[in-house]
Amino acid sequence: MRTVDQELRLGFLGGLVLLLACLMAARPFDARAQARPAPRDVVPAVAEGMKPPPASPERSAADLAFPVPAVSLAAMFDSFKDPRGLRAHHAVDILAPRRSDIVAVTDGTIARLLSSVAGGIGVYQFSADRKYCYYYAHLQSYALHLREGQQIKRGQILGYVGTTGNAPAHTPHLHFAITRLRKPNQWWGGEAIDPFPILKREVSSGH
Repeated sequence: MRTVDQELRLGFLGGLVLLLACLMAARPFDARAQARPAPRDVVPAVAEGMKPPPASPERSAADLAFPVPAVSLAAMFDSFKDPRGLRAHHAVDILAPRRSDIVAVTDGTIARLLSSVAGGIGVYQFSADRKYCYYYAHLQSYALHLREGQQIKRGQILGYVGTTGNAPAHTPHLHFAITRLRKPNQWWGGEAIDPFPILKREVSSGH
């Protein structure tokens, strides 16, 4: 028969073996836990995948010269979307003395020289990147040698203020419009953009 002392020794050894077995079983779990990468923060991950918001048309069409240098900003009326019969006025009117110079607001290309019943003598100009079209209407006449397809520079004279088309005979002014092209090289049918805040911002900043 085993003595009490032997029983105690056997019990102690058995407990020691069980403890070692538990520790050995726990090591792989700890190793896996240490090897597992820390969870990434969800917010930065989402932010990395987000694209910056596109620039607004107003900002993209900015950096323009004032199209009638002879007059101040006060001569421009914020008439964008004003009712004109059955349609809206998608432009601004700039009052100026007859035959005042009208200049290109930015570098670009003459897209079309056109005379119409409403707009009278007019110029359609593409921006250099051909994303925007600028329309100058009611001109008295074109600048000498101006032609379609011509490359022009910011500040270059395009024509002169007048009252052609449906402009009141005693109110010479420039009808100026901006559109963003919907199709490449299509000067008509673009998305109308209000020129007033763009020109006001550019003039105020000294451009």
